[in-house]
Formats: sequence, C-alpha cells, structure tokens
Amino acid sequence: MCMYCLTPTCPVGCPNYEGPDPEYVCDECREGIYPEDEFADIDGKRYHLDCLSDMGTKKLLKLLDVDVRTA
Repeated sequence: MCMYCLTPTCPVGCPNYEGPDPEYVCDECREGIYPEDEFADIDGKRYHLDCLSDMGTKKLLKLLDVDVRTA
C-alpha cells in the first residue's frame, strides 16, 4: 500500500506513480516513445514526429540521406 495515495496501485499524480515502460527511445531527444505515440523509423532509428518537425531542413535532409549541394 502506498503511503501517499493509500492505494495498492498508485494513480497518475501520486509521487510513487510509475508509468508504462517506453517501447523505444527517440534518437533525437533520447526520451521514451510510448504506446500510442506517433514516431518515424528512419534506417532503424526512431524519432518522435514532433522531434522531426523541430529539426532544421538541412539536418532532416541529412537524416534522410538526401544530397544537398551548392551551385
């Protein structure tokens, strides 16, 4: 029994609450990717869609192995 919430299984909001384990870890922010999170798998690396949206164009193109040139 939890000494804070006085229940056998702590609900969200209790200091002892332990959420589910992540399915994967984002290769950009290093935070968990949990069930129901949207993510992209690019060459075996996984990224939150929000992390991809926050990337600059050059970084995203490099990640996608697109050749960027200067004329």
